[in-house]
Amino acid sequence: MCSVCSMNNFKYVRSDYLVQHYPQVFEEVRASVMDNRKVYSMKRCFHSVCSWYALTAEELKSRSREQHIVIPRHHFCWAVYRNRIDVSYPMIGRYLNRDHTTVVHSVNTFERMKDALQKEIEGVDELIHSSKL
Repeated sequence: MCSVCSMNNFKYVRSDYLVQHYPQVFEEVRASVMDNRKVYSMKRCFHSVCSWYALTAEELKSRSREQHIVIPRHHFCWAVYRNRIDVSYPMIGRYLNRDHTTVVHSVNTFERMKDALQKEIEGVDELIHSSKL
């Protein structure tokens, strides 16, 4: 494994920076990720979360701050963040018509709650993996 890949202090490195300055490292990382991980679309994650929590797309994208809508919205942001390494916070934010800092907060909040929501996580993951979108 390359020395850059083994560093644990990187949380996020822009792919264009890696391509320009470390093309071999980029190819190693890309190949490793593609070999070990299926890539699911944001649309698939979105509709799986909507199905699991019995919400419409409009409800999940709404400005509502009700808990029965906020937790699924956090779950969607976290699911996309976890399943798609090529999707940035601003891209998720644009999908939900929100700012990227809101998405960062959603991912961090759901990360803290995920132990209590293990049943929901497993249910949505199963829908994501079995969906035909």
